[in-house]
Amino acid sequence: MNLTGTWPLQALPDNASASSGGRGRGITAHAAAATERTAALASALTDAFGNPKRGQILFYAASAPGLSIGDLSSLLGCSVSLASQYVAQLEHQGWLAVISDGRRRRVRVADESRRLAIETLRAMADELGPMAPLRAVGER
Repeated sequence: MNLTGTWPLQALPDNASASSGGRGRGITAHAAAATERTAALASALTDAFGNPKRGQILFYAASAPGLSIGDLSSLLGCSVSLASQYVAQLEHQGWLAVISDGRRRRVRVADESRRLAIETLRAMADELGPMAPLRAVGER
């Protein structure tokens, strides 16, 4: 997941272009398309992490490649069947690769760009910590 160049700084409206009153306030069609692509990539990321157990699996796979689905079920505190379902979802989304090792199925992150995305999200979550719920403008 290489996001380089998908969020150009020129996509942000500045004071000069904001006064034009036009739709998009100076955001070019190219910048709008890049923003749409970036939002789609971010949505895929949030889908993968939308369930805390799937998020844990991704964190485990990034930090300890080769864990079996049985290992993951023990770490997650859930059945092997449920862990297998989560792994299958993440494999289908392209986040994980599952390798057969005899009777065991071992899990690893599918590629380096996804591993970096997982580690970046882990660092962001650690840095932000618990956050207060977002409120609408003017809401108290």
